[in-house]
Amino acid sequence: QNARVMTGVTVTWRSSDTSVATVDQAGLVTAISTGTAAVTASAGPASASAGITVNAPRLADWDILVTLYEATDGPNWTNSENWLTDAPLGEWYGVDTGRSGRVVRLDLAGRWDHETERFAEHGLSGPIPPELGNLTGLRELRLGHNDLTGPIPPELGNLASLRDLRLGPNDLTGPIPPELGDLSNLTDLVLYNNDLSGPIPPELGKLTGLRRLSISNNNFLGPIPP
Repeated sequence: QNARVMTGVTVTWRSSDTSVATVDQAGLVTAISTGTAAVTASAGPASASAGITVNAPRLADWDILVTLYEATDGPNWTNSENWLTDAPLGEWYGVDTGRSGRVVRLDLAGRWDHETERFAEHGLSGPIPPELGNLTGLRELRLGHNDLTGPIPPELGNLASLRDLRLGPNDLTGPIPPELGDLSNLTDLVLYNNDLSGPIPPELGKLTGLRRLSISNNNFLGPIPP
């Protein structure tokens, strides 16, 4: 007290909001949820308080979306509202999130222009980063009507919840990854108008729930798998 060491006294700790943070009698503060609280230490007539703020941890999905932005020339997208900001991911253009905050829908496809009566590209160019395969909550991925190049990452086969995968039209090359056959919940697979090549993988036959398969205008070789 008054800059002097107090001996032989008991210190009592208290949190103003235990739904945000708790404090034990050793003074150890534990975060509970996002928000602000004041932690007060009292000893006899003396007391002191310190304000604390608990922030939500940044989800890994944030970093994955940043990787996509940087890999596909994000500054030149037609619309990149809220991207790379501290806004919730669900407020980033083309991104929908579930209750947990994980990304469940990513739609950066070109849009129909009623004036020109054609699809207008959204401005994505460059390769599809394999990190998208770590968006494990994703149910819809729509990147068509852009200028994406390079192969389809086989890591997209990790998206076990994916129902809708639309990557055409673009300028993608290489084969269809057989790993896409692991997407057991897939109902729509749209890869038309690319430069894909090689045989059509027989693993696509495992997609028993598929309702739409669009792979025309590519450079596939060999027979259609039975």
